[in-house]
Amino acid sequence: MKNAGEEFARLNFGQCFEINELSNGKPEPFYTMTYDGFVLLVMGYTGKQAMQIKVAYINAFNKMREFIANINNTMYAQMIDALSDLKTQIKIGSFHGRGLNQHRMAKPLKVARVENILDKMQLSLLPH
Repeated sequence: MKNAGEEFARLNFGQCFEINELSNGKPEPFYTMTYDGFVLLVMGYTGKQAMQIKVAYINAFNKMREFIANINNTMYAQMIDALSDLKTQIKIGSFHGRGLNQHRMAKPLKVARVENILDKMQLSLLPH
């Protein structure tokens, strides 16, 4: 099994060849690189421009982390509210005959709300 570095290199760096008319048609090598390959390469550089890229990358990562945390906190609050609402509805249904009928009608909507929020809380690694 290849190690992670070899796999990353295979996916993010590639050697290609181009026919160069100035070299009598001899194939000249060149390399292709993905954005992730570029970031990895720059992380090894030193100097002012490399430092600017590293800091920008870290700042972008921190903004993304904060964005995800805020979404999860909002979803968590919605989940607590939805579960509380469902629990109240169940209590009403347990104590009252008419409430039981209301509970039967309202429960699917409240359960669907909880499930909908749970679905939104799941992080997706696939593009939408």
